[in-house]
Amino acid sequence: LELRVQLPIIAAATVGSEFSSGPDAISGQGVGDVYAEAQLTFLSRREAAIGFAASVFGSFPTGDEDDLQGQGAVAVGGRLIVDLEAGPVLVAANLSPEYRPTRTVPGGKVGSVLGADLMVRTRVLGEGLALFASLGAEVGAEDASPVGLLGGVESRLGGFELTAAVGTSFGEDVGNSDVRVVAALAWSSRGGDRDGDSVADGDDRCPDVPEDRDGFEDGDGCPDADDDGDGIADAVDQCPREAEDFDGVSDQDGCPEGDNDGDGVADAADKCPNRAEDIDGFDDADGCPDIDNDADGILDDADKCPVDPETKNGFMDEDGCPDVRPAYVFEDATPIVFYDIRFRSGSDELLAESFPILDDIVASLEQQPTVRVRIEGHTDDYGDDDTNLLLSQKRALAVLNYVVDHGVAKTRLEYEGYGETRPVDSNGTTEGRARNRRVELHVIGHTTLAP
Repeated sequence: LELRVQLPIIAAATVGSEFSSGPDAISGQGVGDVYAEAQLTFLSRREAAIGFAASVFGSFPTGDEDDLQGQGAVAVGGRLIVDLEAGPVLVAANLSPEYRPTRTVPGGKVGSVLGADLMVRTRVLGEGLALFASLGAEVGAEDASPVGLLGGVESRLGGFELTAAVGTSFGEDVGNSDVRVVAALAWSSRGGDRDGDSVADGDDRCPDVPEDRDGFEDGDGCPDADDDGDGIADAVDQCPREAEDFDGVSDQDGCPEGDNDGDGVADAADKCPNRAEDIDGFDDADGCPDIDNDADGILDDADKCPVDPETKNGFMDEDGCPDVRPAYVFEDATPIVFYDIRFRSGSDELLAESFPILDDIVASLEQQPTVRVRIEGHTDDYGDDDTNLLLSQKRALAVLNYVVDHGVAKTRLEYEGYGETRPVDSNGTTEGRARNRRVELHVIGHTTLAP
């Protein structure tokens, strides 16, 4: 709340000939009406660029009414004030309705008015010296609506302020002057403004160091070298109003990194704030890269089924996909030996009891579509050598034909018969001869599947 009291003193006035003598003569010197105003600031320029205030005022009839130096009655009014400061320049505008009793004076009538004023002020030497210009108008006077222009200089020293100005009036109105010279001396209990930052010394926590006017705590009168208090000076701080979070990521720029790893998951919710989420549709909300989504021990980069764990069954365990182990797993260096593929004695005719085994061979080849296999037939030493060799070849071919007839490409298969030339046991015993009568499957290569 601000309180102001003014006592105008008219040192000299020049009047027209009709008011210089006779019953309507006007004195050129005197005291005007005492003026008092109480102003309440709602928004101060110390907190914001735009200020807003309202006031009530009144004048009391201490001036001579007949000499046009006073109203001759109590006048009351109100004022709305808006001001804007940009650097050293202050622009202020106000609207002020005023109630005055209507009265007749020499030259016309005066009464209630609605006043409007616009003022521009600029500091020249800090707050010590300023230039200003103002334009004022009144609407609603009984006989005229005058417009006045005033310009001058203000000088402040301590709690005192000296104003000198010259002005003129436009339009016809009682008391208007062609030229007027004004001098005013004011004193404020808040003191001066030594550092010229528009914060009065009485309110200024740093009266000898000007406020930096950066929109941050400008009302305390102190420059704020580090608005956000993060230890990084505003001059180099890319986020002067947001404190650096000092989390080891770009701590020199002065900005808090809400998402250090840039993965779109805010650090507050990111379980791995310095490692980017891989955004693969698996646990993407936790902010952590999931290098093995299905936790099967096979890294996602090499895992053909990254969200379905491998079934560790000894069959294609390196591809990362769950699978059913085939009846027979073909390995390059390890042949699969069958003693239970039965043929009619002395013939290449397959017996029905062999079909389940052969069906498992077909299914296993289908599950391992890149494998190429050689089917080998072997006999014991019973009978003629040449006969045994031919029989082993026919039996190997019979197995091949069965497999092909059940859907396996012939290009993946070869066959060979070795007769009795490659025994795996002694032909001197029944058990040994049974082991020598066998069918073997050998891996001979791999094909590449078409994409």
